[in-house]
Amino acid sequence: MYLRSAQIIALPVGKLVAATLPSKSIRVPMTKWSFSLNPGPVNLKEQVLITIFANSGSNAVYALGIITIVKAFYYRKLNPLAAMFLSQTTQVNFQFSNMI
Repeated sequence: MYLRSAQIIALPVGKLVAATLPSKSIRVPMTKWSFSLNPGPVNLKEQVLITIFANSGSNAVYALGIITIVKAFYYRKLNPLAAMFLSQTTQVNFQFSNMI
């Protein structure tokens, strides 16, 4: 549900930001570098990246269910380092399996 709302909101917000940010070039002192805060209109690639980032950030850590069950139903204490390793390894495995 949140993914679709991020997709829907991203285009109008991107157009609003492109219309309101100044297009004046800002120079970095003591260098030849300059940049603009307004890179131009939002394109399809940016929309896809916004959708991917919203999707990857909207999912919960699945290992928290395991940690909660161990504490609530088995009345066992879990070492915080073991809980961190469990959550990190399950998330990395899940993210790589989604990419394939």
